Amino acid sequence: MSNPGQIPFLRITLPFAVGIRLYDAFSFTLPHWWVGVLVLILLMLLSLIVWRVVPAPHYRLRWLTGLLVVLLMVMAGFYRFQVHDQLCAAGHRWVDQVEEGEVASVLVLDEAPQRKARSYGAGCKVTGVKQSDGVHVFRKGIPMVVYFQLDTAVASLQAGDTLIVYGSYRAVSPPQNPEAFDFGRYLRRRGVRHTVWVCSDCWILSGSGDHSGLLHQMARVRESIVQTIHESDLSPANKGLALALLIGVKENLDPETSKMFASAGAVHVLCVSGLHVGIIYMMVSLLLGPVRRIPGVGKVMFVVMGTSAIWSYAMVTGMPPSVNRASVMFTFMLVGNLQRRNRVPVNSVLASAFLLMLNNPSVLFHAGFQLSYLAVLGIITLLPTLTSLWVPRYKILLRMRDLVAVSLAAQLFTFPVAVALFNIFPNYFLLTNLLVIPITGTVMYTGVAFLLLDIHWIKPITTVAFDSLLSLMQGMVGFVDALPGSVSENITLGNGQNWLLLVAVVTATLALRGEGRKYALVALAALMACSLMSLKGNFQRTALQEVVFYQVRNGSVADFVAGGTLFSVHASRVVEGRDLEFATRGYRLWAGSTPDAPQDATMLVTDSMIVRVDHPAGAVLFCNQLPETQPGQYYCRVGVIGPNLKTDTTLFQRVKAETWLIDGRMPQWKAAQWLKIAEEQNVDVWCTRTHGSFRMK
Repeated sequence: MSNPGQIPFLRITLPFAVGIRLYDAFSFTLPHWWVGVLVLILLMLLSLIVWRVVPAPHYRLRWLTGLLVVLLMVMAGFYRFQVHDQLCAAGHRWVDQVEEGEVASVLVLDEAPQRKARSYGAGCKVTGVKQSDGVHVFRKGIPMVVYFQLDTAVASLQAGDTLIVYGSYRAVSPPQNPEAFDFGRYLRRRGVRHTVWVCSDCWILSGSGDHSGLLHQMARVRESIVQTIHESDLSPANKGLALALLIGVKENLDPETSKMFASAGAVHVLCVSGLHVGIIYMMVSLLLGPVRRIPGVGKVMFVVMGTSAIWSYAMVTGMPPSVNRASVMFTFMLVGNLQRRNRVPVNSVLASAFLLMLNNPSVLFHAGFQLSYLAVLGIITLLPTLTSLWVPRYKILLRMRDLVAVSLAAQLFTFPVAVALFNIFPNYFLLTNLLVIPITGTVMYTGVAFLLLDIHWIKPITTVAFDSLLSLMQGMVGFVDALPGSVSENITLGNGQNWLLLVAVVTATLALRGEGRKYALVALAALMACSLMSLKGNFQRTALQEVVFYQVRNGSVADFVAGGTLFSVHASRVVEGRDLEFATRGYRLWAGSTPDAPQDATMLVTDSMIVRVDHPAGAVLFCNQLPETQPGQYYCRVGVIGPNLKTDTTLFQRVKAETWLIDGRMPQWKAAQWLKIAEEQNVDVWCTRTHGSFRMK
């Protein structure tokens, strides 16, 4: 490992990130004068040591100066995210004062609307709102997420367009189901605390963005590329892949193709990011290599032209966060190379990360930021060690060794984060990268030629070549995906295990680089601790006996979990597809049960049935009609009131239950009647539609 003194941003970036993470974890707000006093004390202590006002510490106490710098940067990261969060919260306070119902607003789109399952969604800034007390104008704009009802006219909107909408504002709510993805926290980290819903006939376009600007010109180039590919003679299956590969447009990509690439470990090929920016940089290096040899100004010209090419490509792709991060990173590496600091590329990478976090501290929580920087750091630190293990004599073996080493280094560093995010691991990622990565550059070079060389006799050649290479890439990925055991699914790791794995990877890398035996011991200890946590979790899941009633859109689903086995009950109707997976996947993974339960482990309770399900946690009675029994004959721990059950005051006497649940399909007016009867009879009733999921242990 390089001398830490040669990596000054190591002491700056990592503590700064720790400070951001601490504020996100605890949300403890420090008064501004507290921060000023603490920073002043730390600066005074640091200055006393640096200027030798007090006797300098002995060599063995040299860590004291570094500790003060680290504490300063932790405080800076904490306070930077606190200020960012407070500014976002202050901008959203006006929404709490908006009267109930829909209001007229003016908003500017930050991006073109993207098609969702039931709507179009886009980030925007609200610049004005009309209320009963007048019109309020917000100079900087309030960040929001706007959802449009499905409408073909919405698809034509672009970034920078100004809309007048008549919509309803909704606060970002916490997850309603156990262990579910916290979409509210995801948005709050990005400064968004409310969303606005707009119907198809409740908006008008009042103004377009600046069409003369560079970004708009690049957007027109992107639209031209999309149109060219759609009108080309490429096979229909390859058109979506071509758009995703070249400019990151994935709306036309077949879902099965996307799933196949993810299972084979080649999803990074479809996500325009550092790989694609690196290929563009290599293309520019090949074309502009002679420029570097110009005496005096050659290197400066090369850096300027290379940076221009990288950012031009970023603008053509629409400047998604992943491309922005990669472009900033490559720009810093180019400038570091110009200043002859390329011997320590880690410093340039950390400097770019610090700049991004300083501008927007919430970028630390973006999955793309974490994966891209971990992959680059893994390649920089681990690649030299891996390549030194074997030096083949033949060039083809040398290239294969380099591909394997790069893939292994990147995968090892990103493994903890990737598994935590996606719960899968591609087992044949090395084979996939050996097959796909070499062809990716060729496919992109051919794709650029296909777009640029629009000459009558050359166009058919480039079209056939590009189409054949895309088909070859799909065939390679499909071959790996079809292999037995190509992917390990449903992997669950807690936050503690993720950190322990990351510590183990980093310290094992340092040990392999010969930095000391102590790092190997730390890596071994981290792996043992992670294994113990996994064993503890498995034991707890084996002993788990619980019933969970989920909040599902227009449905009612209950899971009976006992020792890792799952028995699911769908009350009223079978809930399928995205709604069921979104509601249940998180808990089922956490509980160690099978997310895709076999058909014989699922029971449907129809609207005319009375079904009793016994479980170690207690009996559950699904009532879809009034029991014709004597009062008190039925005993259960939880009773479920079906949607078609007529309101009857005698139900709570006929069936004795500790808690009553109202089926999620029940109309709101009817649920209110049952709640009123329950209140009169002092009966505990839980409505999943309004209160969220219910767990019975």
